[in-house]
Amino acid sequence: MFKDSKNVKIEVFDQKACKKMGMGLFYSVTQGAKNQGMLVTIKYSNNKINKDSHDIALVGKGVIFDSGGISLKKAHDMKQMKCDMMGGATVLSTMLLVVQNKLKLNITCTIPLVENMPGSKSTKPGDVFVSMNGKSVEIVNTDAEGRLILADALTFAQRYFDEKPKYLIDAATLTHAVSEALGNVYGGYFTNSEKLNDIIKRKSKNVEFLQRLPLSVYYYELLDSKVADLVNNPENVSAGASIAAAFLYEFVDSSIHYVHFDIAGISMKGFPHEIFRGTATGRPIKAFYKIIREIYDKEINNEPTF
Repeated sequence: MFKDSKNVKIEVFDQKACKKMGMGLFYSVTQGAKNQGMLVTIKYSNNKINKDSHDIALVGKGVIFDSGGISLKKAHDMKQMKCDMMGGATVLSTMLLVVQNKLKLNITCTIPLVENMPGSKSTKPGDVFVSMNGKSVEIVNTDAEGRLILADALTFAQRYFDEKPKYLIDAATLTHAVSEALGNVYGGYFTNSEKLNDIIKRKSKNVEFLQRLPLSVYYYELLDSKVADLVNNPENVSAGASIAAAFLYEFVDSSIHYVHFDIAGISMKGFPHEIFRGTATGRPIKAFYKIIREIYDKEINNEPTF
C-alpha cells in the first residue's frame, strides 16, 4: 500500500514488544488469543518548514474479531464482529489519502491489532492491569476491550515520536450506546477543543452526518474503582458512549487538541445509501480527510480555505 511512497516509515511491534513497553491494557486483551496481537505505526514526514513537528496523530481501533472474551457476546451480536476493526481501517485509509495527495505535514497513524477471544489465558472480570501511562484499570467487563487497547495506543502516539502531537484524532467502533443515541445516521464525536469542534462542524457539512456528544467531568466519577485507578466499564449506568470517551480522555494530555469518534453506528450501516446496507460503508473517511486538509491548509500551508 505504501511501498512506493516517499517519506513513509512503517514499524510493527509484536505482542512481546508491546508488553515490554508497558502496554498492560493492550496485553490484557490479546493474551487469550491464539493469534498474537501487534501494534502498527505509520509515520509520514513531509513538513518542509518544521521537520521535527508532530502535526497530527491518528489512532484507530483494530479488533480483528471480538467475541467479547470471557464476557461472551450472544451469537446474534457476534456475527459482524469481524468488522470491529473499522476504526483502524478508517485511519489507515485517511493516512493513504494524505500520502497520495502529498500533503506537506508530519502525521502518524497508530493501529493496535488484536483478537478478543475466550480461553484459559484470557483476562477474567475483576483482573487489574496497569496501562502504559501508569494508571491501573480494573477489568469489569472483558467485552469493553476497545477502550483498553486504544488507551495504550493513545499513550504510545503521544510518547513514542519526537514530539507530542498538536492534534490527536481517534476512531473506533467503540459502543452500542452511540447507536442507541444517534441510530445509524449520525456518528458521535467527543472533543476537548472548541477549535477542533469548529473545524469538524465546518468541514463535515454536506459530507458526513456527525454529532458532538458530551465529554464531561461528571462521567469521570463513574469510572472510580475500589481496587484500581479506574474501571473499564462501570456497571448499571447509562450514557455508555460518553463514559467510554471519558475513559479514553484519562489517557490524553489535556493540552492536545483531541477528538474521539465513535463510529459504531455508521461504519456498518448504509444510510442514506441503501446499496451499502449491512456492509462496510467507508464512513467517515471523507470527513476525516477534509478535517486534516483544513488543519494543513490553515496552520501549516497557511492557505485560505472555503
